[in-house]
Amino acid sequence: MKYDFLFKLNCVELYRNKQWTETPKGIGQKNFRKRIVSWEKIADIHGIDALRHPSTCKERTKSKGFLMIINIDMTFEEFIKKY
Repeated sequence: MKYDFLFKLNCVELYRNKQWTETPKGIGQKNFRKRIVSWEKIADIHGIDALRHPSTCKERTKSKGFLMIINIDMTFEEFIKKY
């Protein structure tokens, strides 16, 4: 299960104040609390921004998506011509 940055930040702040966030449905309390502790360690070592998701998953516009498809099609056609 993925959690957004604000949720992680809230959990870490509550943990630092010696409180726990309610455990979401579908995950055990023990595992969830271990995850909060690991988020807190990551935030201490690397800073709060390390809790953000990587920016590799970018949303693309339709035009950029079509350009990517065209580039894939062109390379596929070149591949077919070679073999």
